[in-house]
Amino acid sequence: MSRAHRSWIATRVGAVTLLAVAALPLVSSAPVSALPNTSSPTLSLARTIRTTPFTGTSSSMRDGEGSAFVPNDPAHPNIGGTDSLWLSEDNGRAIWEINPYTGAIKSSIHDSTWQATKQYSSGSGTGSGAAAGSNRDPDLESIAYDQTNDTLYVFNGKCCKSTVLPTAFRLKRGNDGTFHPEAWQALPSGTDFTASAWHPGDHKVYVGVGSSLRTYDFATNVSGSTFSVSGLSGIYGMSFSTDGNDLFVARSSVKISRVNWNTKAVMSGWTFDLTPFGVRDSRAIELINDQFYVLDGYDGRSSGDPLKYAVFVFNVCCGAANPPVVSFSNTQVASPDLTVQFTDTSTNAPTAWTWDFDNNGSTDSTARNPIHTFPTSGDFLVRHTASNSGGPGTAVTQSVHVDPPGPPAPPVANFTSAKAANPPFTMNFTDTSTGTPTSWAWDFDNDTVTDSTSQNPSYTFAGLGDYPVTLTAANAGGPNSVTKTVQVTATGGPVTATVVGDAYISLSSPTKNYGTYTEHKLLGPSGIYEYRPYYQFSVSGLSGAPSSAVLRLFVTDGGPSGGNWFRVTVPWLENTITWSNAPALSGSPFITVGALTPGQYVDIDVTSQISADGTYSFGASTLSTDSIKFASRETATPPQLIVTP
Repeated sequence: MSRAHRSWIATRVGAVTLLAVAALPLVSSAPVSALPNTSSPTLSLARTIRTTPFTGTSSSMRDGEGSAFVPNDPAHPNIGGTDSLWLSEDNGRAIWEINPYTGAIKSSIHDSTWQATKQYSSGSGTGSGAAAGSNRDPDLESIAYDQTNDTLYVFNGKCCKSTVLPTAFRLKRGNDGTFHPEAWQALPSGTDFTASAWHPGDHKVYVGVGSSLRTYDFATNVSGSTFSVSGLSGIYGMSFSTDGNDLFVARSSVKISRVNWNTKAVMSGWTFDLTPFGVRDSRAIELINDQFYVLDGYDGRSSGDPLKYAVFVFNVCCGAANPPVVSFSNTQVASPDLTVQFTDTSTNAPTAWTWDFDNNGSTDSTARNPIHTFPTSGDFLVRHTASNSGGPGTAVTQSVHVDPPGPPAPPVANFTSAKAANPPFTMNFTDTSTGTPTSWAWDFDNDTVTDSTSQNPSYTFAGLGDYPVTLTAANAGGPNSVTKTVQVTATGGPVTATVVGDAYISLSSPTKNYGTYTEHKLLGPSGIYEYRPYYQFSVSGLSGAPSSAVLRLFVTDGGPSGGNWFRVTVPWLENTITWSNAPALSGSPFITVGALTPGQYVDIDVTSQISADGTYSFGASTLSTDSIKFASRETATPPQLIVTP
């Protein structure tokens, strides 16, 4: 979401870190957090978690806003029986559940689910009123996890159009082990709960914006009086320690701070600058097993950069030179069979670890939280040692029970589609489901009847248009379904011209080049703000004027006006074009585009502007102050010029 019209940048989500010492083998329960007892700690980067794309998938976050840590609990286990880290984004109107130790996706929630959620009714105590609709999920900012009631809260802000409605969503756990939106409450106009966390002491949800904090109760939809923490401003994310004595804050200055919650003051020596580690926009913070997890929401990284919207994981050192008090927990994961996730829960800030999984005196792993596959089921003695500058702690040997293989987890259904060369209106479908499905059921005409059981079928539709297609993938663990809208386009030999340049220009930054950005903005004059996109294509293979030519753009953020479009005849370069040197958009536009819907393509007729082979450029302007965004060629949905000879 664009924040060009805001006088300050909103704070981002923090989520509660709720940890409990594991007492039994195979119970995944995060330990009590114990940071070094020192006024001069140091920070070091342990690793990063990639989100563009997520590990082993083609799915990516389109922004980074907030997070919430949900430790596994036998009373209400997470998917796979492991701890979960939830991440929120507004550009994709989505939240994602991942394994914080492997980075693997567990589940996700997207716009259609938010929009179908029912309004909370005090009479029924659940969602039974009107559906949320499309204006209550464009600015998903913060997440808070209430461990006592096993409930997630997700807050939608007010950015960046007057039609966006501040909203609180309540999510409850389903039988599938994950959370689903159950109800929503309308927040007062102008509300922007861009940071939130649940306090384990008073069991209240705290929300924040700027330097202000307050409580919020979902059932009554009432916010408490605002207050502040001495010396704390620019809150982008926050979470509480297990005992509630500490508040951890991600700040707009790309720093994190530790706050004494009892005195409401920033602790001396506990503010860290994250820019030396590569963080550019710290949005959220969690403390998991004595490590800080910080989500970077920086938009300027190029597509394919592994740090784009990554989670940075930091070790904290050092405190008094006392060896660690060694401990660990373990959880058997759903797949592969006989595999156990080990989690170091040692205190006193260890910096090195050794694991002996078969108790033979040899080190099998030096990772902090390794995964190990045992040869058989049964009971195994596992020896673990952790050390720091004070030396090694006393080794701990613990019996770990490994269950025999059971039913696998259901797959996560997914697919891609591509137009076939012939016959007309035929699409080829490719199953991309994870979790090793063994059967597939495709519904191509939305009548709940299976049309194909092939893994990768082809299907001929009745004609041009958009069709909802559902794939249900299943294995011994059960089925899982996904529905996508598939666009069937015309046949007859169209040629997609090569995009050789795309960018946008900004009145407020007249000398800045935006050629490598993943989104292009279109916005009419509004104070110092105005944006215009430019596109350039190389057309070849024509023997004369085409029968049709369409500029196809993927709309990532819609609005009431798609702009006035002009042919640009003055040369320009993607990596140098700025507001100051861009070719003027003069004369009359060759077409004016109306309202655009996000999440789909718009086709702009440019037939009148194409006459033969050559380079063609187009630009757009508008008088609307509702911003539009298009995906750039740095994304998986790049601009296209489709020319039919």
